[in-house]
Amino acid sequence: MGLVGRIIGRGGETIKGLQAASGATISIDQNFPDGAPRLVHVSGAAASVELGKRMVQELLEGGPSSAAQIIGATATASGQGQVIECPKDMVGRVIGRGGETIKGLQHHSGARIQIDQTDNPCKVSVTGAPHAIGEAMRMITDIVNGGSAAQYSVNNVAAQRPAYGETPPHAAPAQPDGGRVESWTGSLRD
Repeated sequence: MGLVGRIIGRGGETIKGLQAASGATISIDQNFPDGAPRLVHVSGAAASVELGKRMVQELLEGGPSSAAQIIGATATASGQGQVIECPKDMVGRVIGRGGETIKGLQHHSGARIQIDQTDNPCKVSVTGAPHAIGEAMRMITDIVNGGSAAQYSVNNVAAQRPAYGETPPHAAPAQPDGGRVESWTGSLRD
């Protein structure tokens, strides 16, 4: 996997996790010819940009399994996330067929969930707003303790989607603009 792929991750999961854990917006400009360096843009509040920049740099320096570790460690240290242990034989229930359960957990709770399967027990990192983290942790614990994973499946999302104009139950309350917007741009060669 190239450097751009390492930052984006399968289905965009890594870059979404980096954004959730740092609070910054992270994008990669791929409008360059093959072999030319790509630009990585990190923007947001000054502290979020610094954190996002550090996480991207750590990810580029680390191994292929380091994404979940970096996101989990950063989110936990910043108070924007929690890590829960999951027995290796239960990870399949949390992920679900084709990722349908973990996608549903993320949708229902509003939190980002990443699983580091390199250890036993596995480490499940949950990032997001405090109420979203609490809800995701409750649902994951329910599944690990033998509860039904089907109720959290992404296939059940459409039936529970709020009507147009309604706020989803997991939506964070509006926050006032609390700081100056900063940005950082770095380059990487794939």
